[in-house]
Amino acid sequence: MSVTKSKKRKEDPLGLYVDFLNADLSFDPRPKLKKGQKLKTFFDQFERPDKFNLSTGEPIIDPSYNWLEEAKNIQQEMRGDLFAIAARKEIPEKLFPVPERWLYLTEKLNEMEFRRRWTQHWDRKGRMTIIAWNLNNNQRENWYAGLADRLEDGDLERLRLCPVCHKYFAARDERERFYPKSCKIKYDNKDARFRVKRWRAKQKTEEVDKKQESRNRECEQKVRRFSEFVPFAISNSQDVKNVGRIVIRLGEGDPKEGWRRVERYYNDLKNSISPEQIFKGLPQAVKDYFDN
Repeated sequence: MSVTKSKKRKEDPLGLYVDFLNADLSFDPRPKLKKGQKLKTFFDQFERPDKFNLSTGEPIIDPSYNWLEEAKNIQQEMRGDLFAIAARKEIPEKLFPVPERWLYLTEKLNEMEFRRRWTQHWDRKGRMTIIAWNLNNNQRENWYAGLADRLEDGDLERLRLCPVCHKYFAARDERERFYPKSCKIKYDNKDARFRVKRWRAKQKTEEVDKKQESRNRECEQKVRRFSEFVPFAISNSQDVKNVGRIVIRLGEGDPKEGWRRVERYYNDLKNSISPEQIFKGLPQAVKDYFDN
């Protein structure tokens, strides 16, 4: 029986920064981390003293030093520097142009003025490789120096911020936008609910607009009938059947008052007063008479 060995998964250099940005630093996270995880090693380095007694060689430990607080401050600062880059698919280009987001980070790294040291490394087969590392004064510079390496090799372009769970992750391709598949499902469901809600609101608005348009059209027809009736009544004052009933309505039961109003409306129309304005001042019972 043949036995195949599983290939060891190649570690993603960006994974360390993803883990650091997502870490909950409200407590010491090291006990929950895996033994070989790089993040655990980096957190352990926070507790290493930077100063030693020259005569005894004993480490000088500052009792006021809080490594967890320092790690939290670096994490907060780094999140601020990388947020616009990682969430570039969510932030509009007009609001924050993409080149400016990268420029801000590169200018900050330039101000740190990192120094490098190179050395040679020989493997068992006699092959030589050059190793370079940054000379740093503190943990903050250590983290940013590694970030500069990720920026230099183009790996930082894969950094994303999931719009659903708000966690950082390393994208496998340019189109990837969500961290786990469940976030994409949640986003699609939420987007679907939003589209349905927007469609219903649009339907309701269109229905209201149609009703308003219908009312406006009916009102225009009433005004048109009224503006046609006034000159017709003046010309056909003896037509009791077609004119007299409406005149009595205009006078609210008084024929003389009705004719006085008809003459006034007629003069107003001749003086270029709009029919809409005259019609607006009519009693509602008179307006309703011009429905048909």
